[in-house]
Amino acid sequence: TALLCGYAGLGVEHFWRGKLEEAISEFEWCWVQYRRKRHWALGTRVGQDMGVTSLCHLGLSLWITGQQDRAMAVSREALSLSEAVNHPLSRAYALHFAAVLHQIRGDRNEALRFAQDVVNIAGSYGFRLFSALGRAIQAWSEPAGPSSARIEAALDDYHALGAQLADSYLSSLLADAYRHEGKQTRASQVIDDALHSIERTGERFWEAELLRVKGELLATGSEVPMTDARACMEAAQEIAHTQGAKTLQRRAMKTLALFLFNQGQTEEAEQLVVSAHKLYPEAKEGSDISGADALLPQSVNPFPG
Repeated sequence: TALLCGYAGLGVEHFWRGKLEEAISEFEWCWVQYRRKRHWALGTRVGQDMGVTSLCHLGLSLWITGQQDRAMAVSREALSLSEAVNHPLSRAYALHFAAVLHQIRGDRNEALRFAQDVVNIAGSYGFRLFSALGRAIQAWSEPAGPSSARIEAALDDYHALGAQLADSYLSSLLADAYRHEGKQTRASQVIDDALHSIERTGERFWEAELLRVKGELLATGSEVPMTDARACMEAAQEIAHTQGAKTLQRRAMKTLALFLFNQGQTEEAEQLVVSAHKLYPEAKEGSDISGADALLPQSVNPFPG
């Protein structure tokens, strides 16, 4: 039991620090060792079921590293297990991770559905932290578009509890809402603050995505050289490559390809798209929510998705 907790804790640490392959190995070990009847009581002592915890983090790690089908299957298994153990906090945990998974896939309908479930169970049991997290994703997922005011209010409640974990990811939700509202400067400030925070916390699993978005924001402005925008996109690509984060690497490559195409560098853009496809030929719909696929012409991007 102690060994299971130790491996799960190590996996969680590695996940947040962007050491995804190590995290996957540790969570897979935990799942092999986990026995529901034997370890059920542990969840009441440590806060959540170790099987649910391991599967939730494993699912996100798999998706980020490009194993999308496995990620979705593991997420469904985490949800099933969270029902079977009949432990409300573990259920909230699984629902929240499912909402995050669908949010990073760009599936607003599913993200909203799971976020609403998180808010409901959090309200029933007084889980204030999960209430704030659920409301943040809920505000991002609304059909009318993300609301920066509602996301900011949810994050204020989250931080009021002393929570900081996942700030890099949560900041990207807020920045996306500001961009949707046309507040590019505010979005840039949020991204810059998140990147500075990473240097303090070491939470690097979402660093590549923050740099990709920073590159996009720089590319839309006129106050900095376009070389700065390209440098951010290339840094995002390199960090994702180092972490084995194929989904984020492919996303950064498609964003850079669109940037190059808009700069008139069509041949280089085409080569980058081909390289992205070779890197990750099995990519499914939803792997790229950067918008690059929709904006690149088919002559440059024959591999949408």
